Amino acid sequence: MIFKTWPSQKDIVAIAPAGWSASLRRVDQVGMLKIDGKQYAEFDDRDSLSAIVCLHSPLQQFREYEYQVPVFFKSDNPKQKDLATNCRDAVQVGPRILEDPINGDQHGIKLEEKKSRPQLRVVFAVDNPERNFPPTKKKENARNGYLIITTSQENLYDVQEMLMSPSFYGSDSKPHWAVNMAGGGPTGIVIRGEGTAEVIARGNPSGVIGSAFVITSRK
Repeated sequence: MIFKTWPSQKDIVAIAPAGWSASLRRVDQVGMLKIDGKQYAEFDDRDSLSAIVCLHSPLQQFREYEYQVPVFFKSDNPKQKDLATNCRDAVQVGPRILEDPINGDQHGIKLEEKKSRPQLRVVFAVDNPERNFPPTKKKENARNGYLIITTSQENLYDVQEMLMSPSFYGSDSKPHWAVNMAGGGPTGIVIRGEGTAEVIARGNPSGVIGSAFVITSRK
């Protein structure tokens, strides 16, 4: 439905779940949600919603870049939570899978998580190809973003192990950070074929979600 009602369908690359809904029947977003500067849902203090993904950093040094600089803020850190309120586009999700390397140990998921029930997963991850970033503002120096949909039920610990492996990104890059988006029953993705009008759906593209992650091409 999002694809069908989008103002310019030819600009869409992919659509996947972003934030959690109140239930499988209630579309209401659970956790903070801002789109184009307008806030649609308030912050939620539950432990599982431990990250606020901001599609472009609100920090001064990242303004006027030719590319987006996605970041996440820790929901349980008051200073970072305040920073998140300055994001133009943000969604509260979690748990955090890979922490920002500035914090040292990147492991966000502990081994005990493997005792929980595995689920279908939607993950947003960013790597670091160690290009000239920052302060160069040219788009050729941007980091890579990954929107990952699992086709089998997985524990977050195993997803973390995959994302910590350098072979996932290639020899010229390394993991940066990753967060769990809205998965479970609504896990699905809609992809528009490159240079075509063909639309491919995988998983459950009709599940109830609180918000959607829409990737569009930039001219």
